[in-house]
This record gives sequence, C-alpha cells and structure tokens, in this order.
Amino acid sequence: MHGLLSSHLDRPSVTLVKEASIPHHDEAAVHLVTTSTLAWLRERAPGVPIDERRFRPNLLVDTGSSPCLAEETWIGDHVRIGDVELEILRRAQRCVMVDLPCADLPPARGLFKTIVTHNERMLGVHARVVRGGVIRAGAHVTC
Repeated sequence: MHGLLSSHLDRPSVTLVKEASIPHHDEAAVHLVTTSTLAWLRERAPGVPIDERRFRPNLLVDTGSSPCLAEETWIGDHVRIGDVELEILRRAQRCVMVDLPCADLPPARGLFKTIVTHNERMLGVHARVVRGGVIRAGAHVTC
C-alpha cells in the first residue's frame, strides 16, 4: 500500500499513519496567516508560487510586506480584528499538502521543505475565539 501511494502521488516514501498522530489545520477554531509571513516565505522560496489559499487560513491579516513572521510574536496575546477578539494559542504545523496542486493552484515543489528548514515546519498560528462578532474586509487589527 505504501509503495502504491508513493507511486500515485509521485512522492518518495509516502507512509500511512494513524490519523490521531497527525496535526490538522483545523485543530483550533481559527487559523491565521499574515502577509508579512507570506513575504518572508517568498524570500526563502524564490520561484515557488506562494498563494495564501495553499495554507487554508480562516484569516489573512495584512501586516505589510516586510518579511517577518509577525503572527508568531502574538502567541499568548489577544488580538482584536474588528469587534472580534482572538487569543493566539500556538504556531501552526504544516505538512506536505502545501506542495500539492490545489484547485487552480499549481504544484509548489519544495515549499514544505523550505518551511521545515527555515521555521521548524511551522507557518501561521492557531487561535481561539474569546469574543465573537463580525469581521469585514479591511477591519482594523489591534494586538
């Protein structure tokens, strides 16, 4: 079975494991990524198509294009976006899915390896909702 999966996915050494041991993007109520993190990743993966949809965030926060991991500095803090308040819990662990084609996105070979090499497999953060409400495009973000 492992060899068949490896062959079908054109990836070496694909292995099936118990699902409970694999982190999922929905392990928290909210997954957040910033534009500065995408800029940081673009610098480290030149020529690889970087699109926020590849990371499946609930929220993309515009923090500008200065290449840094802005949301990682918010861990443990509360962030307000519009009238919503979030508690930033932890970094989001990524998997090889970020390399694969998705909807109209082409493959991004090497993207996962870049994230592993430069940020211990982490990109984006998980959060819990402290106070619900409405978030509209362009809402003000306060940390």
